Amino acid sequence: MHLGIDFGTCYSSAALMLDGTFQAVKEPLKHGYSFPSSAFLTKQGNIVVGQAAENQYKLAPNRYCREFKRDFGCTVPYTLGGRGFLPEQLILELLCTIKAEAEQMVNAPLSTAVITVPATYQSYKRELMEQVATQAGFKSVALLEEPVAAATYYARKQGGNQRLTKGNILLIYDLGGGTFDASLIQKNSKGYDLLAQPVGDEQLGGVDFDRQIYQDLKANCSKTLQALLNPRCSDTEALRAQLIVGDWCRNFKHQLSVVSEYEDLLPIGMSETYQLSQNDFSEMIAPFLQRTCQLSSQLVKNAGLDWDKVDQILMVGGSCRIPAVKKVLEESFERPLVLVDDPELAVAYGSAIYEISRPTRKPERTLENNEVITIQPADIQLSNEPNQKNVIDGAKKQQMSKTSEDTLAGLVVVIIVVGICVFVFQWPIWLAIIFVVVRLLYASNK
Repeated sequence: MHLGIDFGTCYSSAALMLDGTFQAVKEPLKHGYSFPSSAFLTKQGNIVVGQAAENQYKLAPNRYCREFKRDFGCTVPYTLGGRGFLPEQLILELLCTIKAEAEQMVNAPLSTAVITVPATYQSYKRELMEQVATQAGFKSVALLEEPVAAATYYARKQGGNQRLTKGNILLIYDLGGGTFDASLIQKNSKGYDLLAQPVGDEQLGGVDFDRQIYQDLKANCSKTLQALLNPRCSDTEALRAQLIVGDWCRNFKHQLSVVSEYEDLLPIGMSETYQLSQNDFSEMIAPFLQRTCQLSSQLVKNAGLDWDKVDQILMVGGSCRIPAVKKVLEESFERPLVLVDDPELAVAYGSAIYEISRPTRKPERTLENNEVITIQPADIQLSNEPNQKNVIDGAKKQQMSKTSEDTLAGLVVVIIVVGICVFVFQWPIWLAIIFVVVRLLYASNK
């Protein structure tokens, strides 16, 4: 048994596969299935995360931070109560909390984990995530791209459903709270093949939509509130107001997913209201949605396909509940859309059924449909791209060849110059220098 963890920008979730059914891990204070990705430094000097952090940030907003996934891998620390914390330190606390809750749920220790990451994560971020997970107490860790985890879950949930047949192509459109990822898969006789390297944007998601509402509100509210919302204002009252209004904007966005127009009283004690229509909100976020469409089109192009070859677009992630997302995809691509069951939990569920207990690292190229799914994205042979290992090895060989050529050229120049000194100016000492230089360069070149 292993724990599947979806570490998100705004919320994180985790799940286990127990007796053939998905079991999401509950947040102990919220009693829901999502852990706020936030941290708070207590007076005692301890870091608390999740809903515990949310419950306390109003007391001391200078000891609170959120959305640190976006800065993962950065070397600039967050300052909480005068102390510096790197993003990975806060992520470590969150993983430890999730692990403890999962172990309490099953009444047993959990030593293996599958953690999802954006498709765009480079090797240094992947290695850092593995290190953090190891520090959290996991002895075996596997990383899984978020859109591939969603495809894994979809394949399992689909089961005997024949909506997709052999040869059908599915684009996974994963728009979450802080990142966007897309992958392209094709159904085969057993499961699915990955057709091209997944694409994405680590700085595009629901938090950007929240900020559009925030900026519009700030531009239209009273001068008093504008002063509090000024990012250059960092006193306790202003920081508290900015966080409270930020949360309020997120909830306001959620309301616009179900009503055509919404109005609400601002949450910080002033008799002010804010009103926004669904159409105006759609215009605000249009540039971001166009960016997702551009990336999706690039993905299809990278696979050497036209859009008419894509049979379905699978929508994953909480931000896909926004009506404008569906509308833009329909207008841009004119392909059938499917909103995955539990879009907020699909990635966590997909990671929960990822098989990591194989004795070897034999590449797996398919998403099994009628049994435990065993896809390993890092090992998949891309159908329309050269093997990534060969590409990397080739690049290394080219670099080594270039380095050798440069060294040889430098050696020739040294010999010529020193030779002139010896034979023209009759400096015998240079004979020894020639010998030493040649020996050193020869040794380093080997």
